[in-house]
Amino acid sequence: MLVTQRTTGADRVRMVARQLTEPHTANWIASEADWFYEPTKRVPERLVDNGVIRRTDEGRHTTYRPDYRQQAMREAMALCDDADSVEQLADRLSEIKTQIQEWKSTCDVSSPNEL
Repeated sequence: MLVTQRTTGADRVRMVARQLTEPHTANWIASEADWFYEPTKRVPERLVDNGVIRRTDEGRHTTYRPDYRQQAMREAMALCDDADSVEQLADRLSEIKTQIQEWKSTCDVSSPNEL
């Protein structure tokens, strides 16, 4: 992993955890971040405490997954901040919807996880 030379292990764990699209264990996150398991366990817990990701304790292993509500709120706020008017916001949302439909058709998928 090229970024390992410029970032700390905790930085890499945060990057991997923030980009989760489905539930994964701390061990998986550690592997993706190219860092040790023991210190990795603490980083996702801090992200859970800060509302960035969610923890699920069902099953044999604790898993971490995206907090879709938090992600949606961040995206909505960014869209609102970039728009100067309600009309601009509506236009941008229409563009996004069109782009999503094009991706679905081009890639023959119905959700981003299928990519």
